[in-house]
Amino acid sequence: MLYLPFIWFLILTFWLYRRKDSWLDVSVFLAAQFTFVSILSIILYHTRLIGTAGILYTNEDVHLEVLPTLIYCLLITLTILPFRYLDAQKIKYFTLAHPHVFDIVAYGMFLIFLIMLYVSLGTIVDVLHGGIDGVKDVRMNHSNEDTLVDIRIHSLPSILQYVSYFNFSTILMLPSFFYSICFLKKSAWFNTMLFVTSFTTPIMGIVNVDRTEWIFYMQSFIVCYLIFRPHISETYKHKLKIIITPIVLVIVLLVSAISIARFGENKEGGGTIGSIIGYAGQGYYNFCYFYEHSESDWKYTNYMFPIYNAKFKHINKKDVEDDIGYFRGTYRGPVSVFATHLGASLLSAGLIATCSWVIAFYIILSLLFRKIQDTLSLGQIILYYTFAAIPMFGIFYYRYFAFATGLTMWMGVLLYFMYHYKFIYKSSNHNLC
Repeated sequence: MLYLPFIWFLILTFWLYRRKDSWLDVSVFLAAQFTFVSILSIILYHTRLIGTAGILYTNEDVHLEVLPTLIYCLLITLTILPFRYLDAQKIKYFTLAHPHVFDIVAYGMFLIFLIMLYVSLGTIVDVLHGGIDGVKDVRMNHSNEDTLVDIRIHSLPSILQYVSYFNFSTILMLPSFFYSICFLKKSAWFNTMLFVTSFTTPIMGIVNVDRTEWIFYMQSFIVCYLIFRPHISETYKHKLKIIITPIVLVIVLLVSAISIARFGENKEGGGTIGSIIGYAGQGYYNFCYFYEHSESDWKYTNYMFPIYNAKFKHINKKDVEDDIGYFRGTYRGPVSVFATHLGASLLSAGLIATCSWVIAFYIILSLLFRKIQDTLSLGQIILYYTFAAIPMFGIFYYRYFAFATGLTMWMGVLLYFMYHYKFIYKSSNHNLC
């Protein structure tokens, strides 16, 4: 069964390529990611690194059965397929229902960026000066204590404290940035503001010493570029290459530095390289482990609906981890290990609930995106990106599992309605013919 996910997603990648007649497509990119991590899963097995870097199995105790493997491949495929309906090259008209709302949101998100930069600056300086171990230790072993960032946030006026909850929502300024440079006659300053604002997420990655936030940003950039690529002028393509090259180098350096600081001395786990391979290749193993050890009477939905559970049922992620952190009486590790975007739901809510939301996800998004013909609104683009982030980041875990990241999804839905449907302001259409 070890090789089945690789074969499955390789075939899916080539099928989507043949269907779209291009490698530069979002659905092809999503499938290719799972092909890549499937290769890493194979490497982990043959290098006997299972049991390290968060993998719940051990080298001597691996159970990769047919049924969980097929469920793994099928459910992930269903979360990828709706995104094949958007063909950016066939779009002739781009619309924005409320240009004034677009401007207001842009300035509001920039304010959030400035707030988060202010409260995070001290921690950023510590990390960049080599204090990775200390900051990570506070996050991992003293999670109940207020950090410097928490203290600064609590010192802000109440309204600004609430605004800070939307820090992860600033990533939605990335598709807004691409839309602006393609179709809006905005100043260079305004476009720069949009791009800089989207960097709030990587900033939080530095603060939390979290490699995934930087990887998430690069994934998001690639998805947005693939959506807008046919409509980006050659001038802007050249500028983007100049901008993104140093950013990629910084990301590689930061990911390497964090990996070396955390795992460089762990020779049994393959050191830094082994930790990176295990980091991205553990999803399949942990999904199968969760399938094997999940209990049928667990009915937690907090991973899929964190805002509802936190505000109305008063259940948070920590409560659930305390309850289900013991698998049939044998503790094997934290629930927060990577098991793809479906693993945590499988463990906490069960197989039926997980299959149900995946099927609903597939049907609803397919109905929405297959209607797209030659006209596309910014609202549809943001909705497309918001939900594409689920399988995109799903090589690690479900992106919207927490309160703050869950707000991003609902902000994306809100902006879809505000940018797609006409309410008050005059519509702004951009004819590409």
